[in-house]
Amino acid sequence: MYFEHTHPLLGETCISFRHSSGLTVHLIPKDFTLSYALLGVRYGSLDNRFTLHGNEYRLPKGIAHFLEHKMFENPDGEDTFLKFSRTGADANAYTTFCRTAYLFSCTDQFEKSLEILLESCFTPHFTAGNVEKEQGIIAEEISMYEDDPYDTLYFSLMRTMYENTDLGTSICGTEESIRQITPELLYACHKGFYRPDNMALCLCGNIDVDRIVPILDKVLGSDEALCETPTLSVEPESENVQQTELTLHGDVPIPLFSVGFKDTDISPNPEVRFKKYATMAILFEALFGGSSDFSYKLYKDGVITCALDYEFEHKLQYSYMMLHGESPDPPEVKRRLNAYLSSLSQSGIDPERLEGARRIVYSQFLSVFDRTESIANEILAYVFEDQDMLRYGDLVLSVTNDDCKALFDRFFLPNHMTFASLYPYHESEESK
Repeated sequence: MYFEHTHPLLGETCISFRHSSGLTVHLIPKDFTLSYALLGVRYGSLDNRFTLHGNEYRLPKGIAHFLEHKMFENPDGEDTFLKFSRTGADANAYTTFCRTAYLFSCTDQFEKSLEILLESCFTPHFTAGNVEKEQGIIAEEISMYEDDPYDTLYFSLMRTMYENTDLGTSICGTEESIRQITPELLYACHKGFYRPDNMALCLCGNIDVDRIVPILDKVLGSDEALCETPTLSVEPESENVQQTELTLHGDVPIPLFSVGFKDTDISPNPEVRFKKYATMAILFEALFGGSSDFSYKLYKDGVITCALDYEFEHKLQYSYMMLHGESPDPPEVKRRLNAYLSSLSQSGIDPERLEGARRIVYSQFLSVFDRTESIANEILAYVFEDQDMLRYGDLVLSVTNDDCKALFDRFFLPNHMTFASLYPYHESEESK
């Protein structure tokens, strides 16, 4: 039975259903040339500690990403990418802190490509030989990321902010940790997390939903398997950062800086999180967006060399906001940031600035519907937070100035902030 939901203003429709195997399917039909499929797993790099079938697992860092790589090898010896090449599909995969996703896009033979995707993800094949081979490949990938100053700064900042999670470790793991991965551990992770009821299939394009069900029946069967769900072990985080300042050196021509604000005020209620996420989007766009006075003055005065970037996340597992940029004088950036936040706490945020930010955030939401790829990825992000993507625009418009002020007062506290700088090797903090 399908549930069809059409947003009256957007004119977009989402068709959802739960397959008899337990897999949830979400389709936004679009009359585009390119169709897109995304199979998501609620399993990411943070999920390394869990109990399953009475066994307690403390797994090597990077195993979720390692498992993602190995799912493209098949028992018949043929690489999944080669199978996709015969249907003309472009396939890929990625791992984040909290999910793994497998995807493809194509202009035709969609059903055959979908069958390849499902068979690949539900037919694990791990041997001592192919695991050892992959360890060498991923070790090279880790080394490449370690040479990237932006990655170095990001994960170093995370480590100073968080104590009891793996947010400060690369999603790939470390060269030492991946050497501890075995076929047995990979099978345990696959059995525990790669279950249809722990996954979601997100589709977008010119796709007939009635032609999807027979493929699911063929690959997954028609009965939901009764499997024990892993119990994740999560240690609580202090609301304070571990360090308020961090200085690094690296191979960069001009100093980099990154500011992190840690947030532990995370509600278990998905509706509350959804509203807070929309409020964060508006508040941070108003304060730090490309058209903000703060960003413009920093650039005009030569304190930053390019546009100020910001990012934020608000999930059940973690929440933060970061600012990034290049500056010949990172301490001056910190001084101006503190003065800016202090001034806002006294004078308040300009209502016109908040209204402008609300319009920007809403227009960004609308732009998602221009591409099948962005639609499918957004569906998955919202589904895994137990939310309806089509409702986000309405929520943005419902956020009040008082909501933004209340969030500002709770969020920007000195004990929540870490300022990290990365200088060229030839420079020292004292010389600045």
